[in-house]
Amino acid sequence: MDDMKTNTAAWATGLLVACLTLPMAAVLGAWSLFDVSDARPGGLAYYLGVPAGIRDVTGTFGECRPARFRWKGRDGLSAPFVVMHYGSQLPPDEALERHAAALTPLACQKDGESAATDSSPHTRPLRCAHPDVLAADIHVETAGPCREVSLAFTLND
Repeated sequence: MDDMKTNTAAWATGLLVACLTLPMAAVLGAWSLFDVSDARPGGLAYYLGVPAGIRDVTGTFGECRPARFRWKGRDGLSAPFVVMHYGSQLPPDEALERHAAALTPLACQKDGESAATDSSPHTRPLRCAHPDVLAADIHVETAGPCREVSLAFTLND
C-alpha cells in the first residue's frame, strides 16, 4: 500500500512539474528560435531552426572562417529567412559556382529579372521550386585572402 502511495505521489509531482515547465520551455524555445544570430552548425539551435533541406545544401568550400547561421521567423508581412556566412579561400567565381551547384536539390535556377538589375558579378539570385525555399541569393566578396561568402534563403510560409 505504501508503494502505491509513493508511486502516486511521484506521478503527481512529475505531472505538476511537467505542467509548469513545459509551457515555459515552449515559450522560451519559440522566443529564442524566432530571431537567432550566430548559430553554429551542429548546435541545438541550428537543428531546431534551420530546415533540413537547407542544412543539406549549405556546406562550406575552402573554409577559412567557420560558418554561422542567422534566421528569423515570420514577422508581420516580411518573409522568414535563413542566412549562412563563412569565410572562403576559394577564388570568388569558383566559390559562386560550387554553391550554385550545391543548391541543385532545392531546384534553384537563375532569376533572370533580379540578375538583370544586379551589377555585382559575384552575386547570384536564384528562384527555387522547393517546399521550404522560395529563393536563394549567393554572394562572394572579391577582396582579401579569406572572402566572406553569404547564402541567403527566403523561406516559403
